Amino acid sequence: MKKKVFKFAAFIFLLMLPVGLIVSFSKPKNEFLTQVNSVNIKDLGAYGWTVYNSDVEYIKNNILVNVNYDTLYSHKIYDNKERLDVLSHQDYYVYNNDTIVKSQTSENDLGSSDDEHDTLSHVDIRSLNDNFYYMNGTDHGINQVRADSKNFSLYKYDSDSLAKVGSIALSDFDYDEYYITIANDNLIVLLTTDEVELNDLTPEEEASSEVCELYSVDKDFKTANKIDCNYNNLNTYFPKYIVQVKDQLDENKVDYRDGEIVEIKDDNTIVYTDKNNNQTEIKTDVGPFTNVKFFKDKIVVLEDTVGNLNTNFYYSRINLYSKDGEMIDQVTGLSSYEDLKVDESNNKIAVAGILLKKVVASPFGKYAYENYDASEAVLSYEEYTYKEPEPENPPIIPEIPIITNPETSDIIIAGFVALFGISLYIYIKCKKAL
Repeated sequence: MKKKVFKFAAFIFLLMLPVGLIVSFSKPKNEFLTQVNSVNIKDLGAYGWTVYNSDVEYIKNNILVNVNYDTLYSHKIYDNKERLDVLSHQDYYVYNNDTIVKSQTSENDLGSSDDEHDTLSHVDIRSLNDNFYYMNGTDHGINQVRADSKNFSLYKYDSDSLAKVGSIALSDFDYDEYYITIANDNLIVLLTTDEVELNDLTPEEEASSEVCELYSVDKDFKTANKIDCNYNNLNTYFPKYIVQVKDQLDENKVDYRDGEIVEIKDDNTIVYTDKNNNQTEIKTDVGPFTNVKFFKDKIVVLEDTVGNLNTNFYYSRINLYSKDGEMIDQVTGLSSYEDLKVDESNNKIAVAGILLKKVVASPFGKYAYENYDASEAVLSYEEYTYKEPEPENPPIIPEIPIITNPETSDIIIAGFVALFGISLYIYIKCKKAL
């Protein structure tokens, strides 16, 4: 009797094995983003630092990282008294994979940390084709602009040598932002202020010079001709900017491609709008979205989340979504990312910021890139590649219906229903035999 019961139990166990295999095959994969590079650029130390920006750009097959940050240092003055001073740093680095190709660093002593001061203006580097560019702005009294220089001049650099190969003066007005694009082999440059309203840009009339200016720079980088900065021209050359102004979003919080729009709204909702004006919302309750980009037929987003509730430090996640709002993959770690770029032709995503090695609670640190205590971090960048899920063909089990979609739970339910029916049938047969 006991042997028969044991054989019956063993038989049921064997019947469950195929269902177990079906269940294991039906589990969705969640690792479509694979890290291909993780580079520590520079150790910030543990004394005191503030990182204002860490921007990343793709140039050819290289990565360019541009960083603006302050560090504190202590030194003796008269009567052997110690004084804290601030060094402002403006660095940029070019890497090929994880090997540094070129780098340029600069430091400027801003004086005592007890004195109020403005930081040096951020040198904004943006790549276009095989070159990269930056626009100089107002120095806020730290380094006075020469009387014969313009407030806004565009500088062109060769991406291989990092040598400055051209500069062109554009405007005397103190603008906040600039954008560049290519049209008819010319470089189109938009200078604009932070708070432009849509009614400032009329379809027919040129906008006020205090709102925006448009220039066409010849391909030899010798002359700059002014273009009417009106709605129609802006919509022709910079349609993303029109969307940005319409919803009062900064550049990182909106992306535009061939009539499709993805935006980060004030309520921390990502809204995707297709070419037919149909909208899909993606919302999170964890942390604020900070950057959003189209990546192939997907949407990639940076999201900040509190890593330790006892501190004010924020960590970042890389979220990958489908256009219908489904979470495809998520990368988490100990980094605080400041910038996000995509290289669709080479199937890569780059993020730059800081990697936190040690976190100490500080009442001054509002974000992960501010530190006035003993927290330790390094400037870093990371690269990821995306792999499409391979189609799976689950094994066909005789007499058991198989659901072809391995990413749903229907196959599990069907398997267990089939197992229950078979088990009940065998149980009745065995009971009659006993």
